[in-house]
Amino acid sequence: MPQAITFAGLSDQPDEFLSVQQYEIPKPGVGEVLVRMLAAPINQQDIMVLAGRYPVKPDHHQGGDPIPGYDGVAEILECGDGVTGLHAGDRVIPKRHGLGTWRTHAALRESSLIRVSSTVDPTFAASMRMCVAPAYLLLEDMAKLKPGDWIIQNAASGYIGRMTCQFARLRGVHTISIIRDRADAGLADHLKAKLRDLGADIVLTDSELSDMESLGKGKRIMLALDAVFGPLAAKMAAHLSPNATFVNYGSLGVEGRSGFFKMTQDLIFWKQITFRHFRLSACLATRSEEEIQDMLNWFVRLVEDGVLKVTDVDIVPWDSHAADADAEVRLRRAIAKAGARRVNESKKQMLWFSY
Repeated sequence: MPQAITFAGLSDQPDEFLSVQQYEIPKPGVGEVLVRMLAAPINQQDIMVLAGRYPVKPDHHQGGDPIPGYDGVAEILECGDGVTGLHAGDRVIPKRHGLGTWRTHAALRESSLIRVSSTVDPTFAASMRMCVAPAYLLLEDMAKLKPGDWIIQNAASGYIGRMTCQFARLRGVHTISIIRDRADAGLADHLKAKLRDLGADIVLTDSELSDMESLGKGKRIMLALDAVFGPLAAKMAAHLSPNATFVNYGSLGVEGRSGFFKMTQDLIFWKQITFRHFRLSACLATRSEEEIQDMLNWFVRLVEDGVLKVTDVDIVPWDSHAADADAEVRLRRAIAKAGARRVNESKKQMLWFSY
C-alpha cells in the first residue's frame, strides 16, 4: 500500500514530528500523471522545511499534514486525460519546489514535471535539480570567469561542492576548496584526495585557511561560494582578489536568521567586492523550458561520457511493503542523520524505493 512521510509540527530536530501514513493509490486527473518514486534525496533544504526556516512550503498533504521532499526522480505509471508530453515509463523530476517527493506514489500535474533520461543513475537524476544544477549555475551566472581564474568555496565535501569542482575544471577554472576540521586526520586526508580527484587544485581545512595569509598571492581569486555564512565565510572572503564576487547560497554555520557577516572596509572600498545571494528558482526563471531541458540533458551526457562523476550517497531502503512502524523507524533515523551532517561525517542520505 502507498506510504508517505508527513510532519505534524516544526522542529530543529527534523524527525520529531514525522510519521508514515498509508493511503490509496491516487487516480490521475485531467492533465495529471500517476508516478511512483524511485529515489529522493534528503537535502539541507528539506531539513530547513521541517524546521520552518525555508520560504517555500510543501504543496501536497496527506491526512491534513504536509508531505516534505523537494527533489527526486519518479517513473510514470499512468497518464490522465489531456497529457500530451509525457508517457507511461518516462522518468521525471520536479520542475519546482514543494511536490512532496517523500512518498511512494503521487498524482502530479504534467506541468510540474521535467522528463529526464531513463538510463542515467537514479541517484544522479534525483539530485540534478537541487544539487547538480546549482553547482553549474553558481559558476555560470554569478560571475564572469575566465580560464585560469580561481574560485574559493566552503562546504566543499558536500554534493554541490564536489560538483562545483568538476564544472570548474571543465571551464579551465582553478578551485580552492575548504572542508571542515575533522578530529580524524585520516578522514580529512581522504576527503582532500577525493576532492583533488574531482578537480580541486587546493584543499584546506577551516583551520588551515586561517593560517594561509598568502593564499591569494599570484592568483586571480574572482569568486567565493559560501554555503556556511558567519565568521568562516568572512575568512574566505578575505582572500578574494579586487573586483571579485562573493556569493552566499546556504547557512550551514548558523541557526535560523541569527547569523552575521563582518564586512570590512578592505572588502567594500579597497577591493570593491560584489556581494550576492544565489536562489536556484531565480536563475531557472531566466531560462526557457527548452533551455532547462537542454541543460539537464547535457548533465546526463557528461555522466554517460565519463566527464562528470556521480557523487556517492548513503542509500536508505524504503520498502513499500514494510509495516508503517518499521518504515518510520528507519526513515526517522535517516532524516535525523541528515540533519546532523554538520557535526558528523555522513554522506547525503538518499531514499531508495522498492516495490
